[in-house]
Amino acid sequence: MPRSLKRAARMIHMQQKFNNRWRLPYGAKRIFTWIVMVGVLSVLDSASTAAFPGRSVDSNSIRLVLLTSQRKYRADQPIPITAYLENVSRDKTYYVGADLGDLFSIQSFHYIELEVVKADGRAVPIGRGAGTSLWKSGTTLAEKLSQEYVQLRPGMILGLRNDRDLRLQPGQYRLKAVYHEVEASDWSEVERSSLTVPVWTRTLVSNTVTLVITR
Repeated sequence: MPRSLKRAARMIHMQQKFNNRWRLPYGAKRIFTWIVMVGVLSVLDSASTAAFPGRSVDSNSIRLVLLTSQRKYRADQPIPITAYLENVSRDKTYYVGADLGDLFSIQSFHYIELEVVKADGRAVPIGRGAGTSLWKSGTTLAEKLSQEYVQLRPGMILGLRNDRDLRLQPGQYRLKAVYHEVEASDWSEVERSSLTVPVWTRTLVSNTVTLVITR
């Protein structure tokens, strides 16, 4: 892993420690998220940037990035994973989900899920959960935005680091992350057009990370 990425990961980890604890309404549980200026990651060297082709000319204003600390692990070694949304536009701000899940569960409003496939293309079962949250009757659009969304401005990132005990059997694997926006996709066109800042509703697929697992 390039030294610059290690430095960025350390800074992200430090940022997480200072996040406030906050709860979903109606008893649902939140995980920690972090939001930092993309300058933290602007130190990526040319080799790292090459892993994300089209970095400066990406047609999407928001993109999803998946990182692991290394590319080779032992079968008994846990695999920490970082995934984040990045606003790569020059001047566009979007609402995105404030709670991005944990990579291993499907949430009611929005979430990032991890996909793992073997070298032959077969999906690997990694165990998934599901969380259900419901709005209180009469909840306004403004309340939904304040409770479940955050504005991702140009040059900012929002994501999560998952230290779940993910272990894989010996072999070669490809990992991807997928961002889903569920809640706002069901809002009417009238509701969405009334917003001064739009909600990002397009499904995003991250870069692919290839891992080799040894015995």
